[in-house]
Amino acid sequence: MRGEVVDTGVTATTLEELGPGRHGASYTGQKIVLPNSMLLTSPVVNEHEEGPFVLHSFSVPFKLGEDIAVLERILLDAAHKALDPKDPALVKFAKKMSHLLDFPLAGLAPKFQVRFTESETAWLQISLFLPVQQLPDKEHEICKAYLDWRHRQQQTEVPS
Repeated sequence: MRGEVVDTGVTATTLEELGPGRHGASYTGQKIVLPNSMLLTSPVVNEHEEGPFVLHSFSVPFKLGEDIAVLERILLDAAHKALDPKDPALVKFAKKMSHLLDFPLAGLAPKFQVRFTESETAWLQISLFLPVQQLPDKEHEICKAYLDWRHRQQQTEVPS
């Protein structure tokens, strides 16, 4: 469950749900009422606690047999266009996180992971720091660039 806290009480906390799914960043219109006891027995992550950026993950589909290095480059290029890695706010945040986590700055760069779900299709997941206030827009911008590239690739393929 993901959401923004809109009310806290003695026995329950109310969230405005974020979705769709685990990684969505848009309000769904649903409210989630959690018994406060759940906050003691389940992991809770405060995405806003560390600053104006949050580690965000989303996935794009690809066909098995495609060159993953090319797909990663396309996503990285799109991410760099959507979010300038030299942005002073991002650089400051990255240095803070690096110091806080005792982690080299290079370790905060976007990461990739492959997930297999079907026999011919898999998912390439990218995890990167995005600004909390622009999360849906930045994800959309990166996905759109990926899909535009996909579309151009399909246009240049010669039918057999």
